Amino acid sequence: MIKISVIDDEPKIRRGITGLLAHSFTDRAQVKAFSSTADIMKAAEKEWIDILVTDICMPDMDGLALGNYLKMFNPNLKIIIISGYSSFEYAKAAITLQVCEYLLKPVNQQQLIEVVEKAMIQLEKEQLEKRNIGDDNWSAERILEEMLYGSLEKENTD
Repeated sequence: MIKISVIDDEPKIRRGITGLLAHSFTDRAQVKAFSSTADIMKAAEKEWIDILVTDICMPDMDGLALGNYLKMFNPNLKIIIISGYSSFEYAKAAITLQVCEYLLKPVNQQQLIEVVEKAMIQLEKEQLEKRNIGDDNWSAERILEEMLYGSLEKENTD
């Protein structure tokens, strides 16, 4: 099960995002909400976070610094920034941090679901690749093809 953490200092937005994601990914993800960076940082020391959905501007620490901190625990963490700021400096820092997406408030619900779905697919693909490292004959793409189409074409070994 993929673990998604949502942090926003605005309770209404935090509840809305958490509820939307929990409802949209009921069978595939566990969604937890956090109101402070201190709480999510403590939780990350004990529990794995796969996807972080974060506001960029919060009272105690910005979402970029938080994402950078959480990547110490999970270098493959997928970060989705939701912000009311379209500042070039924030966008530049987000690129450096390799965020999945930088969404501007107000966020379209369908767009958020699609962005999180994309991050989940990326995570699943990375996990599949990690399990198959060293197996030259079974790359992640080949396994996905097998799952999607039911059989693999034989390769010519001549």
